[in-house]
Amino acid sequence: MKPMRAIHSDIAIDGADPDPTFIGYKITNVGESAHIAQPRPSRTLILAFVLLLTSQTSRSQTTIVAVRDANTVIIAADSLHSTGDRHSCKIRQCGDAYLAVSGLTGASTNGDNLELWPALLEACKGPPVEPKARVSKLEQAATDWLNKAISLARQNTGPLEFQVKMPEKMLISFALVGWKNGGFVFTRGIGNVIYLTGEMRARPQENGQDFDMRLASDQIAHAFLGHFEGIQKFVGTAEPFKTLGLIEGAKFLVTTMALDRPTDVGLPIDILRITKDGAQWIQRKPECEEQKAESPTPKPKPATRPTKRRRSRSRPR
Repeated sequence: MKPMRAIHSDIAIDGADPDPTFIGYKITNVGESAHIAQPRPSRTLILAFVLLLTSQTSRSQTTIVAVRDANTVIIAADSLHSTGDRHSCKIRQCGDAYLAVSGLTGASTNGDNLELWPALLEACKGPPVEPKARVSKLEQAATDWLNKAISLARQNTGPLEFQVKMPEKMLISFALVGWKNGGFVFTRGIGNVIYLTGEMRARPQENGQDFDMRLASDQIAHAFLGHFEGIQKFVGTAEPFKTLGLIEGAKFLVTTMALDRPTDVGLPIDILRITKDGAQWIQRKPECEEQKAESPTPKPKPATRPTKRRRSRSRPR
């Protein structure tokens, strides 16, 4: 089993000299810039999380880039899964928005399997709602799922292992993007905390960002999720997007990470563009296309015998 990188909840603001960050945020405009990068991972490769020590886990080894300006929202994600599969669909439709997930996405212990995506997609169902309301439902669904995963691990783990003290960690992060009210990018993270009693519980992290404000024509906001150690220098600048454009900039960043960490991030890249006119896939793996409900096959009509015309016989008058 591959170890997961430990994720801590440190915060670095603007001019700090950050280590590789798990989630990075940036809003920039002409003559003024500020960014928040959080949380910061430790350099150890061992995650002292009892679920990961005692069960098979499934995680998206991911780089996700979400960026928006005044007219467009772009989200891009790689395709590599921890199993080596390069067909992982990391961007999926969620109501009238789109959802991308990084982190722990599945766990199994003694034949019991838990998958995160079904829980999230269930939270996507229902009538259209305000984006923040949808984000809250997704956050709650991810928290509930992680608590189930922790409970599953506890049932198959000795009590002493639950006495391990550890810092809070980010285990799941997601981005929800869409166009309502002029475009939005929301990011959230779910971590775990262990109490003095030894109880471990999942809880939302205080590092979510809401990029739903109206942007001026010269402003760009972007967020990175998952691995982006190799593109860390771009957390504090929108230069890739200004130079290459939003689509090519996002593609460049994910590709660079795939070259920097080929065992964690891999091609192909799925890219989605959202504008006031709707959503359009710039590039997407065919296997990730939503399955459309097939219309029922019409029943064949019973064969009818051809009717013979009766010849009219003229009667003598």
